[in-house]
Amino acid sequence: MNGRFYARVEAYQGHEFVFGSIESSGQKTTRSAARIANDGSDYYMLQFYREGHREVTGSGREHVINPGDVLVVDMTQPITTIGREYKSTDIAIPRRLLANHLHDPDSHGARRLEGNRPLTALLCSHLIALNRSAPGLSHEDMLMLQSPTLAMIAAALNGEISPESAAGMTSGIRLAVQRYIEQNLHDLGLSVQDVAKQFGISRATLYRIMDKNGGFVSYLRLRRLHRCRGEISDPRLSHKTIAQVAERWGFTNSSTFSVSFQRAFGMSPRDCRQVAFGLAATKTAFGDTADWSKWLLDIR
Repeated sequence: MNGRFYARVEAYQGHEFVFGSIESSGQKTTRSAARIANDGSDYYMLQFYREGHREVTGSGREHVINPGDVLVVDMTQPITTIGREYKSTDIAIPRRLLANHLHDPDSHGARRLEGNRPLTALLCSHLIALNRSAPGLSHEDMLMLQSPTLAMIAAALNGEISPESAAGMTSGIRLAVQRYIEQNLHDLGLSVQDVAKQFGISRATLYRIMDKNGGFVSYLRLRRLHRCRGEISDPRLSHKTIAQVAERWGFTNSSTFSVSFQRAFGMSPRDCRQVAFGLAATKTAFGDTADWSKWLLDIR
């Protein structure tokens, strides 16, 4: 390719996965039979193209990867790609981890997964969330995420959710949905339809997935109550009335808000503020304590 070459790569080691993002100038890549024999790499790589196009030839396939699509590279099979500048979110998985989950492990080289397919959209959402969360993920987090990530990749490649991977898929989707809700709590118009569309699933499926959390609506309300508690007990926001804090998070009925808050935290919003500011020691459903303010500040 002509012109100046540049590349910016952010990569993370997640237990046995390697994932991250790439921004690069146009380039031509060739993985020949000789190169394959020489390096012995034995893994699959999936590249979700956020921007840019790439022409792909390999494994008897010729096609163009467009924004939203996923390119599947089997490192044991020759492939040639030509493209202009692009941005992608990538993940590499050892064959020994993924092959047993695939109907035909050797049939995926140089594949294009169309971005408008629900399972592809779900996988891409998961990869983006995984990449964004990576700096804060612990080793234990990555161990927990490996199974659902494998299940999502297998479902996208197989074109179906198998009974064996259903549980792992559900766990992975639930984690992604929870992250998405947390990032969008400020959107008071956030609905089950919005979230289902974001992940390419039906409302009924989303309801089932969130059953473990008490249901979608209950989970959304509880997370907003947690935000209310954090702001009510924050000395920096003492100039805000409790009603203003509640309304900011979608609770416009003061009586309903007070009841919901009491049920969630065992004390009224007013008592929560007084205790947090050291103005009172209150008996709650959790018993007597002389140091509720420290406890509240510690859990924020």
